[in-house]
Amino acid sequence: MAVAGRRVLLVADVVSTGLSLAYLTWWLRRRGAGQVEICTLLDRQPARLVDVPVQYVGFEAPNELLVGFGLHLRRQFRHLPFIASL
Repeated sequence: MAVAGRRVLLVADVVSTGLSLAYLTWWLRRRGAGQVEICTLLDRQPARLVDVPVQYVGFEAPNELLVGFGLHLRRQFRHLPFIASL
């Protein structure tokens, strides 16, 4: 699908270092995306290595290992009905 001139919303579960989203944002803009915005459930700002603007944030998260609600450690804890810090 062509992105030239379109508004693009990237949806991420967790934004940590920002490296992947910085590259993806650059890639989309290079292909002519009109606007690129980022939405995340959990924003781990203390872990950020690259400054990426996150427009929509569900919750600020600590720079700790998070599990539950689909997040896992070696395939464990992903089925917890809540998000916890290990």
